[in-house]
Amino acid sequence: MKRLLLIVLILVLTFSYSTALAGDSFTWSRYMSLPSRYEQQSFRSYDVAPYIVCWFEQTPGEKYIEYAIDFRAEHLPRGTYLAVANWTMNSDQLSRQYRSFEGDYGDTVGGYCGFQVLEDGTRGAILTIWDIFCTDAYGNTTVIRAEQVYPENQKGAERDEKGLEGSFLHTFVPYEWEEDHDYRALLQITDNWNTGNAHLKFWVFDLSTGVWTLLAEFALGYGEAYMTDFAAFLENYLPQFAGEVRSMLLSNCRVHPIGGDWKAVRSAYILQNFDHPGSYNYGSEGSQFFAITCGLPGRCPNPQPGTYSVGYTYGTSPY
Repeated sequence: MKRLLLIVLILVLTFSYSTALAGDSFTWSRYMSLPSRYEQQSFRSYDVAPYIVCWFEQTPGEKYIEYAIDFRAEHLPRGTYLAVANWTMNSDQLSRQYRSFEGDYGDTVGGYCGFQVLEDGTRGAILTIWDIFCTDAYGNTTVIRAEQVYPENQKGAERDEKGLEGSFLHTFVPYEWEEDHDYRALLQITDNWNTGNAHLKFWVFDLSTGVWTLLAEFALGYGEAYMTDFAAFLENYLPQFAGEVRSMLLSNCRVHPIGGDWKAVRSAYILQNFDHPGSYNYGSEGSQFFAITCGLPGRCPNPQPGTYSVGYTYGTSPY
């Protein structure tokens, strides 16, 4: 009987202290001493885990109408947000029509999109576009807010959160994205010049099934719109899950300049933003950019911000 209890105890401890997932494709232990499952779940904090941002190198002054990136999450606890794109926008139409225009979050005109796991375990995608404040030659201000076109039966929430993220249109769309699974995100600007009201579409492609899914479409409210800069980030937004390990792998980042062909993006500047406590590591290996975070301190030497490059990525159409 004692021997049986010992075997059961060993099995329980083995399961409790397991840190690697069966489907992991990346050797995370090279970059962090992974805490046991017990350590992760028992950790308590009033702050969130480190927040990693990956700014992709772009050609100054270039304007883009499409952007694509492949992503994979191998550690995906609740309270995780993997943003596949945080971008800035420009518009020749607004430049001609107004003396100036700016967004409502750090003067940023643009938005962000990505994939979340909520507190109750619900998974989905979000798309957020900040309002634009346009000032004419007489000092009058016009506010442009995007309009959700799709899904029609699930209109986005209009937010006015002064002091947090400004004012914007935001939507959450259920989507069961999974750990250890490869996806491709795609942003497209359409209806740009003919109607004077550009549409932005957010797609996801399941690389295992070969299925494209349109997640959301917003009418921006102005034309001649272009994306100019892109970043991805990995965030823990709920402190009760700060102790859990979360990770992201990014590859095949590519952009489509207006009037040109798709081209590869091979370099990125990576940093920890907002200086949240805990352990983190990031960099590039082979064809992938990587990041891993955890609220527990001392699990690895935290790197300094820097530019990292990948050895290979596609420069052709992603679809």
